[in-house]
Amino acid sequence: ADGRTTVAVAHVVVGNWWRGDCRIALNAQYLGPLDLAPRSHPNDGRLDALVIAPAMSWRARFQARRRARSGTHLPHPQLSIAQTSTVEWTFDRPLPVTVDGERWGSARSVTVTVAPDALVVHA
Repeated sequence: ADGRTTVAVAHVVVGNWWRGDCRIALNAQYLGPLDLAPRSHPNDGRLDALVIAPAMSWRARFQARRRARSGTHLPHPQLSIAQTSTVEWTFDRPLPVTVDGERWGSARSVTVTVAPDALVVHA
């Protein structure tokens, strides 16, 4: 983001769900209790990039978030999701960036790239 690098394991959120531009890059199906990317898998080598249209009303966002608990928020004309290995987003002004649930800072440009099999988890 804006030339700085960090490592994310599950998700990167740029913007605010409730107003304006919001983009979410996920390497997993869930963001907390929300099933935002029902077709996602953490080891498929792809990101799921969810875009909330800036023009989406507060009421529609509320309804979509409520439906996201069960993964039924899609399809929606003001929500789009794509599977890719890299996303590059640029904004008119700095937006808040959250990485794996922690506030990271603000940025006008964000690039997220998936690195398949970069992490091994032993249970």
